[in-house]
Amino acid sequence: MIRVVIVDDHEAVRDGLRALVSGEPDMVVSAEAGNGQDAVQCVQAECPSVVLMDVSMPGWSGVTTTRKVLEVCPETRIIAVSRYDDPSVVQGMLAAGATGYVLKQNAPRELIDAIRAVAAGGQFFDRAMQHTPEPDIQAGSAETCEDTPDCSLDDSEQRVLLLVAEACSNEQIAQSLAISADDATALKNQAMRKAGLASRIQVMGYAQRRGWIE
Repeated sequence: MIRVVIVDDHEAVRDGLRALVSGEPDMVVSAEAGNGQDAVQCVQAECPSVVLMDVSMPGWSGVTTTRKVLEVCPETRIIAVSRYDDPSVVQGMLAAGATGYVLKQNAPRELIDAIRAVAAGGQFFDRAMQHTPEPDIQAGSAETCEDTPDCSLDDSEQRVLLLVAEACSNEQIAQSLAISADDATALKNQAMRKAGLASRIQVMGYAQRRGWIE
């Protein structure tokens, strides 16, 4: 049997994944977790074949949780489950050790195929993804500010990241902060670089995990 642990901060999502996986004759859900810390405890206790890992969660991100899960049970295989196919998000999860990536909005068959593929030692990437993952990503390249507690953003950097998360353009950021467009762009790039964020999607997840936006 392929033993699966489900990690997602939304109970409804966990319920749907549990029903899907439990309907397969060769799979069983051995545990569930709603956050990264609980996920590590579940994996340490169960050492499952596969973990279905939400990418964006409060507290530890999917990247951080994936690293910590593999520290306690290196033989476990990780499938990232996300709504986003942003290349930087995909690469971050692969760098942390995931061997599969499936989009939440696509056919359930994709996830079942992914579980069987990674449990057998292979890799699996959702067929609907627009981007092909880089094959030579180095582990640890996705480290972000949440992984390094000594990384501190000042008020203006936090403010610019919030504006980016709210989908403001560089011009709107400049107007909101009463600075030039060039200064706004430089400040945004500085804040994203300091926080280890490479895309607007990552900034949105970062802001959500900190309670800046819903």
